[in-house]
Amino acid sequence: MWHREWPEVACVRETFEETGLRITVERPLAVFESAHFFLCSLNSPRSDIRLREKECIDHAWVPPPELLRIGTIMDLRRILPILELAGFDIPTIPDGLVTSVPEKVF
Repeated sequence: MWHREWPEVACVRETFEETGLRITVERPLAVFESAHFFLCSLNSPRSDIRLREKECIDHAWVPPPELLRIGTIMDLRRILPILELAGFDIPTIPDGLVTSVPEKVF
């Protein structure tokens, strides 16, 4: 995030810079350790995705209930609560995984 940049603006900008996709922030969901999470809608066709080579190595469109089938997921402790706050059905939380608690929920 740039100095004095609103988190919503950073979300839209970073999504475009790293994927080439245009989005609209629908609403904030939560804040975890200064990381802001938003529910967004896609304004570009999924086929327009263009990954920034130095940032991303691969992508996949995965329904939330199938999330755990794709293998190791960075920061799953925050992703599962975020999906639930966004209204998605989430997979069963693996034994031993303790999900994070957001500092702020909207």
